[in-house]
Amino acid sequence: MTEPRPPALIKIGPFVYEVRLSANLDGYLGRADHDQGRIELDTGQGFCCLAATLLHEVLHGIWNAAGETDLHDDDAVVDRTANLLLATLLESPDLLEYLAAVRARSRAAGRSAPVSTGAAKRRVRHGMAAVAL
Repeated sequence: MTEPRPPALIKIGPFVYEVRLSANLDGYLGRADHDQGRIELDTGQGFCCLAATLLHEVLHGIWNAAGETDLHDDDAVVDRTANLLLATLLESPDLLEYLAAVRARSRAAGRSAPVSTGAAKRRVRHGMAAVAL
């Protein structure tokens, strides 16, 4: 069975991040560059660790977009949250089905996900995000 690959793009609030796999991240499992709109993941990880690392970097992006600098900079909180979120999603297939149904219905109605755009708009205005939708 082939290992799952992460998506090429991830939308976090109004920002789109490109996801890249890299063989050398100077000892890091992953990193997010919010100015460039990029998430990089080390290829030396197993697929479950890669998924946890991706969620970790997505959480950095979420808290960055929300202007939550204390949470954004606290790697211990980010790690615990990413690991628990991954476990919750993997162990709750009904939750994933429900979220997929909400996404489908929202798209059919021409809506995107609800976001609080205050902090995100400030970041776009101050040039802190490379890609804004």
